[in-house]
Amino acid sequence: MKSRGKPYRPKSVTLVTIVHIPETIGYWAESLDVLKICLHSARTTTRVPHDLMVVDNGSCAEARAYLSKLHARGEIDFLVLSSRNLGKPGAWNLAFPAAPGEYIAYFDSDVAFRADWLEESIKVIDEFDHAGMVTARPRKAPRVRERDDDRVTREAIARAGPDLTVERGKLIPQDVIDEHFRSVGAEMGTRGYPEEEIRITRGGVSAYVGSSHFQFLTTRRVAREILPIEITTHPLGDDFRWDVGLGERGLLRLSLVEPLVVHLGNSLRGETLSSEQEALLSSSSRKTTPPARRWWMGSSLVRRALKKVNRVTGNLLLEEKFGD
Repeated sequence: MKSRGKPYRPKSVTLVTIVHIPETIGYWAESLDVLKICLHSARTTTRVPHDLMVVDNGSCAEARAYLSKLHARGEIDFLVLSSRNLGKPGAWNLAFPAAPGEYIAYFDSDVAFRADWLEESIKVIDEFDHAGMVTARPRKAPRVRERDDDRVTREAIARAGPDLTVERGKLIPQDVIDEHFRSVGAEMGTRGYPEEEIRITRGGVSAYVGSSHFQFLTTRRVAREILPIEITTHPLGDDFRWDVGLGERGLLRLSLVEPLVVHLGNSLRGETLSSEQEALLSSSSRKTTPPARRWWMGSSLVRRALKKVNRVTGNLLLEEKFGD
């Protein structure tokens, strides 16, 4: 096949996000606005040269039209439009092997970024030889993963020798913890999270042990070793299989010591937007009243209760699978 001009030379970093907005009412009433803020935030805070890959996971026509417009303007480099919802791990199976960059920076389409999030993440993943993923805000490791994280950390310490220092205790500031848990409708002190954190330091670079699937940096090499992830009907989803793959290879799950990424969720209520962000949303229809037949989808109390049930059930299932 003949082509015009020189082939495109991809950047060393590929940003990857997955979009699933099946409709713009009820639970998803503000999701398109959240997506706009997310992509705008990524574009304006990411100074490292990069390409942006977006996988649309069976969204409605309005969301697909918006993504297609950004692609036509060159703001999205690689756009995949799927008529089916593959789920997050299924979309990882599709997107990560196709990402051309040496680094893959994944984020859910409901987050916002702060300056230097990518630079600091790259510092961590480059400094710690056995880092498998790095989330750009301090993260507590769920107790069901704590045992595995401890084992991998001990192995990393043994390999690194005296160059690696380890601290244990209540190290993450409480306001940083609260910021994230408020955004996901969870309460701190609930079952499933340890009281103490682990912080490791080498070469002047520090990181917490623990990470999250809503945003992380990994490498193309690591992704190709772990993928594809088997897709099942596990109640918690299949995200945890990524962590299992890292643990089996002795790879650390890490996070930054500063909160440089923020989870927005499905609503912008309570968020402080810049004038530029407000202008971005000024032409959009802000549908916030769900139809009566779906009143429960707009209820934050119901969503929090369902998330808590899902989290507790998932923890029990993982403890049964990975516990002693």
